[in-house]
Formats: sequence, C-alpha cells, structure tokens
Amino acid sequence: MVNFIRERRIHRFQLLIELYHQTNADLDRVVNLQEIASKQGMSPRNFKPAWQYLMMEELIQLRPYQDSSNPSYDMSYWFTITHKGIRAIEEAFLDEYKNTYYFPSYREMNI
Repeated sequence: MVNFIRERRIHRFQLLIELYHQTNADLDRVVNLQEIASKQGMSPRNFKPAWQYLMMEELIQLRPYQDSSNPSYDMSYWFTITHKGIRAIEEAFLDEYKNTYYFPSYREMNI
C-alpha cells in the first residue's frame, strides 16, 4: 500500500512540474493537461486521480479554452497552475532530500 501511495504522489508531482514548466509559472497561461500526461506516458488510469487531486488541493485550476482553429476540440482538460501550485513545486526544490506535504523528496522520486 505504501508503494501505491508513493506512486500516486509521484504522478501528481510529474503533472504539476510539467505544468509549471509549460506555463512558465504564469497563472494566466493554459495548457492541455491530458496532452502533457500522454507525452509523459501516463496512463488514463493514473492521470485521472492525479489531476483530480491537484484540483481538489487547488494546485491547478480548470480554465475554459477553445482552439479557434478547431471549435469542436475537447475543452475539459485545459488547466493553469495556481499560486499554491507554484509554491508546492518550489518547496520541493528548497531541500531536495526533504518530503513536502504533497510530494516525496525530489531525490527519492528519481525523476
């Protein structure tokens, strides 16, 4: 069970750190989180609980967005990072050997 929880926490970190990079920590920039997860090889089974957790903890925020070149494009997974999300990522790097409230230590994750 401990490994299961650790894996969940790592999946959450992977999504949030990539969102941090893709948005350049800009609270107004939106990206398709599902595409990020797919590029990282994250399965839908792992993606859904990860983004739901990040949303419930207010580390990410759903933002409506529609690509004008493709009006039928699914808008459901467009997110931005929140101020709280930026702080959570940056806290993980203050001491790479220390666990945070949300994530295992960066060094322990082997990312």
